[in-house]
Order: sequence, then structure tokens, then C-alpha cells
Amino acid sequence: MSDSLLEHLEKLNDLVQGVVRENNELKQKISQMEGTFGQKLFGNTNRKKLTAREVHSIRELRRSGFNQASIAQIYDINPATVSRIVRGQYHK
Repeated sequence: MSDSLLEHLEKLNDLVQGVVRENNELKQKISQMEGTFGQKLFGNTNRKKLTAREVHSIRELRRSGFNQASIAQIYDINPATVSRIVRGQYHK
């Protein structure tokens, strides 16, 4: 390879490394900003946990004949969550 080509490749390599470094720094800054501002703007996005009383009630409703979709609507949860509670996968 000619010296000129090697010099160009080295410069290109330096540029690529610089871009990768800047990209990683930006990713870190964005992550920090999402953590800081996201919580303030959107609050805690996780739904509150069900209480033991609610879990007991969900199981009782299911035993008494309510379907999972109806129970899920009452408690504002996913029907799959109702299923997992009833089957003992959640809240054992």
C-alpha cells in the first residue's frame, strides 16, 4: 500500500473512533436526561402493585364465575395478569 493511502486510512480510522466516542457520550447523556426528565414528565410508569386483599378478591371473583376479562377491567389490569394470579404464578 502506498504511504498516501495508509495516511488516509489512519485519518479515516481516527474519524470513525471519534464519531463512536461522541455517539457513546450522547447515548449516556440521553439516558441521564430520560431518567431525570422522564420521571418528572411521565411519573412512575409502573402500575402500583396489587394488595393481598385485591389478589384474594380476584381469586374469589374467578371462583364465583367472573371471566378474566371482566376481572381485568374491574382492576385495570391485563387479563393475562388475572390468569397468572388465579393459577398461582403471581402472589403465591
